[in-house]
Amino acid sequence: MPRTTVFAAILFSSAAWLAALVWFAGDARATCERHASTATCVTLLR
Repeated sequence: MPRTTVFAAILFSSAAWLAALVWFAGDARATCERHASTATCVTLLR
């Protein structure tokens, strides 16, 4: 495989991981705000 293909694949997979992480963090934050009674959750995401 050419180096550019390998590099593109690595870049794409890391970008996908980052997007998933950001989406998950945003989702967790929204869930925490909905159930604001859990103080630990709010503290963790600060």
